[in-house]
Amino acid sequence: MNIQQVKNNTMNSQIRPCGGLNYIANNALMDTPREFFVADDYGV
Repeated sequence: MNIQQVKNNTMNSQIRPCGGLNYIANNALMDTPREFFVADDYGV
């Protein structure tokens, strides 16, 4: 699984179409490792 591609797909299919055009917030979403928010049992 390519995590960067997953982040790009999420941004392009869910965030931007809903009006998520705040570049600071978008960059924060892209730069924050999602693994920080997933329990070890469900990690990648």
